[in-house]
Amino acid sequence: MATEVRVETVVLPGGKIEISTPELIPGKRATVVVTMEDKESVEQHHVIDLLTALPGLPESGSVYLDANGFIYSIERIDPYRAVLDTLWQTVSTRQITVVTSELTLLEVLVKPLKVGDATTATLFRTVLQHTPEVHMLPITRPMLEEAAKLRATLGLRTPDAIHIATALLHGCALMVTNDSAFRRVPDLPVTVLKELVS
Repeated sequence: MATEVRVETVVLPGGKIEISTPELIPGKRATVVVTMEDKESVEQHHVIDLLTALPGLPESGSVYLDANGFIYSIERIDPYRAVLDTLWQTVSTRQITVVTSELTLLEVLVKPLKVGDATTATLFRTVLQHTPEVHMLPITRPMLEEAAKLRATLGLRTPDAIHIATALLHGCALMVTNDSAFRRVPDLPVTVLKELVS
C-alpha cells in the first residue's frame, strides 16, 4: 500500500529541492512528483537573470541542443550541467523550445546500452520523446541535402552537419553545444559550453 506525503518546499538554486519529514522511512523507495506554483513573479525573474548566465539565450523561440547537451543535463555532468540548468529553467517557463535531431537519440543511447544502464537509457528516451518542450525532429531529405552542402563547403563531420542542418532549417535562434567546429557556420549563433566555464 502506498503512502502519500505532501510537503511544500522552495526550489533551491540549480533546480534542487530538499524534503525532510518524519513520514519518510530511510531505505524505502519513493517517487517524487514536483508541482510548481505558476506565479507571475517566479516567471518574470527568469528572463533577466537567466539571460546573463547563458550568453545568447533568446527570450523566446527555438534553441538547438546537441547530444552532448542532453548527456550533460541528464547524467548531471558538471560544470556543464550547471550552465545548462539555465536553459532548462527558461524552458520550464515555456518561453523557449528545445530542438534536436533524431540523431541525438542514437548518440545519447550508445553509452547506456554499452554498459547495460537501462535506467539512463529510459531517461534519455523519455526526455527526448515525451517532454512537450523538447522537439526531436526527424532526419528528412532536405536536411540531408543541407548537411551534404555543409560537409562539402565547411568540411564538417556527417553527424555535425546533420545537427547544423536541422538547426538551420528549423530556424533556431541559437545552437548550444560543446563543439567549437559549429562556429564555422556563418548564419548560426553558437554558444560553446566549455568557453563559459573556462
